[in-house]
Amino acid sequence: MKRTGSLVVLVLVSTQLAFSHPFKSYGIKTGMSIASQSYSYAVSGLTGPEQSLRNFCIGGFAEWQANERFGFLTEVYYIRKGAVDESIHTAETGPTSLGTLKWEYRIDYISIPFLAKLNVAKGQSLFYGVLGPRMDIRLDQSDELAGYDEASELMASIYPDYRKVDFGLDLGIGVERAVTSLFDLILEFRYSPSLTRVYDSESFGIRNQSFELLLGFQL
Repeated sequence: MKRTGSLVVLVLVSTQLAFSHPFKSYGIKTGMSIASQSYSYAVSGLTGPEQSLRNFCIGGFAEWQANERFGFLTEVYYIRKGAVDESIHTAETGPTSLGTLKWEYRIDYISIPFLAKLNVAKGQSLFYGVLGPRMDIRLDQSDELAGYDEASELMASIYPDYRKVDFGLDLGIGVERAVTSLFDLILEFRYSPSLTRVYDSESFGIRNQSFELLLGFQL
């Protein structure tokens, strides 16, 4: 609870810092997200899903400028997080393999980062780094076992106990380049780990993380 309270304060302070500076620009970003989940079990030796879930993300941003080198970004975008687990499906009567089961765990979020931005101009390009807190608000969740009509009874039982809000950090690098007099093109890579567990019980806990490769347009 102390960590969550501190993160809420950090988000509020970051928001106030951003809005206290002159507005510079706005735009959209979209791209691919590569999400995974880390599981921590009370019983050692157990592991969770080891494969990543690939999906798209999309949203808008506004930039507030403090000076030529430093600014702030406020963003709102949709992203799907979760993981993929694959296992060997065997017959009930013996160890004969019947194929591979693919299990997808999906959680949809509205993600709201508040980022400090450091700019370095090189010729016609602007290179930058971003860092700041992020708040993810859960929209929906689901899971699917390929080849079966029913979802997992285990996941169906714990999904209602997933936290509605997840806090984390965003760390990224990118480049902006003017391609016309109307807009700049943006290419950005970002790492987005969670600082809190999205699910926590006596038996195990779950934490989100993702990577994003983003293409954007800035007006």
